[in-house]
Amino acid sequence: MDKTLTDLISRIPQKTSINKFDPDSIQIQPYGKVFKYYQTLSDGLNQPLDAVQRSIAISMQPLGNTPWHIHNYIELTTVINGQIKVDFPKETVTLSKGQIILIGKNTIHTIKTIDSKTTVFNIAITVDFLTQERLRILRDVGTVAKLLFSVLQNEDIKQSEYNLFDTADSKKIQITLKEIIFEYYQPTFGSQQIINLDILKLLVELIRLRQAKQPKIIANRTSDVFDMLIFIENNFSNLTLTEMAETFHFHPNYLSAKLKLATGKSFTQLITLQKLNTAALYLIHSANCKNKLATPKK
Repeated sequence: MDKTLTDLISRIPQKTSINKFDPDSIQIQPYGKVFKYYQTLSDGLNQPLDAVQRSIAISMQPLGNTPWHIHNYIELTTVINGQIKVDFPKETVTLSKGQIILIGKNTIHTIKTIDSKTTVFNIAITVDFLTQERLRILRDVGTVAKLLFSVLQNEDIKQSEYNLFDTADSKKIQITLKEIIFEYYQPTFGSQQIINLDILKLLVELIRLRQAKQPKIIANRTSDVFDMLIFIENNFSNLTLTEMAETFHFHPNYLSAKLKLATGKSFTQLITLQKLNTAALYLIHSANCKNKLATPKK
C-alpha cells in the first residue's frame, strides 16, 4: 500500500460498531432484525465516526461484522487492504484488495471484515448528489449509466441490487480513489468540487471497465443486469430477445422477466429507449455542428 495512504489510514480511529447511532429496525424473515442505516456517516483524521448531512460521505468500515441492514442511498465499498465478505439474501460475495462493489438502495446486506488488517472505505452516494444534471452527464456516456442508477435506487426491499468491479489492474481508478480519499480527509480550498468531479469520473471509469471486460464476463457466465444493459447498448440495432438470451445462456422468458424486474422496462422498451437516445444525441450533435458552421466570422 502507498506509504502516504498508510499514514493517513493510521490516523483514522478504528471502529468495531456503529450501534451508538441507535438506528431504527424492521423485522424481515428469515433475517430477523434488519437495521435502517439511513444516516450518512463520516470520520476524520483523529476524529471518531459521526452522522453528517452530506451528499457524499466517506467512512472506514468497522472491524468485525455488521448486522443485517439497508441504506436509503447507494453505497460504494472499496477494499484497500485485506478481504471482506458481503452477505446478500441469496449469496455471499468476497471482495479482495482492489475490488469495488456498488450496493443499491434498500438492498439487505451485511459486511464482515476477515481480519484486523483489513481496510475498507464506504462512500455513501445520496439522492442529493445524483441530481438531474449529474445523471445527464452520466447519461451522455450512455443510456446504460442512467439505467444503472435507476436500478441501484430501487425501492423494493425484497430485491437485491449490487454490482461488483475488479479494479485492481486499473491504474486510473486506483488513482481517482486515492485522490477522493485524500481530498476528503485532508480538505482544502476546492476539495468538495474535486470530490464531486472525481466521483463522476470514478463512476464513468467503472462503466468503461465493465464494458471492456464484458466478453470475458459473458463467457464465464458471471453476468448480471448491468452487463445485459451494456450488451443492449452495444448491439441494439438488430438485436432480438432470442439472440440475447442465447448469448447470456438464459431462456428468453427468464431474461425478459429479469430485465423487467430490474429496470421496470421490457426488452422491447429498452431497445426503443436506446434507439431514441441515440437519435436524440445525433440530433443534438448535428445541431451543434450546424450552429458552428452558421456562425459568421467576426
